[in-house]
Amino acid sequence: QLACPLDLGCHSVAKSIHHARVLIRQGHIRVGKQIVDVPSFLVRVESEKHIDFAPNSPFGGGKPGRVARRKAKSGSKATAGEDEE
Repeated sequence: QLACPLDLGCHSVAKSIHHARVLIRQGHIRVGKQIVDVPSFLVRVESEKHIDFAPNSPFGGGKPGRVARRKAKSGSKATAGEDEE
């Protein structure tokens, strides 16, 4: 058995162990169908291939995050303002 942050680094989901811990703590990671939010979660060897992003996470195809939504909103206003001139 291995600790989850180390597994995420090996699977190139996270850029570093710190990044892996942050992703886990924020609920972006799932193992199988279970969302993992505890960095000390132990992953069994047979479950390593099931490590993925959560479906409701912006990384896993969910709705965009707060900053992405705000940029999209301000980008649409900027393009609308240019069309009027």
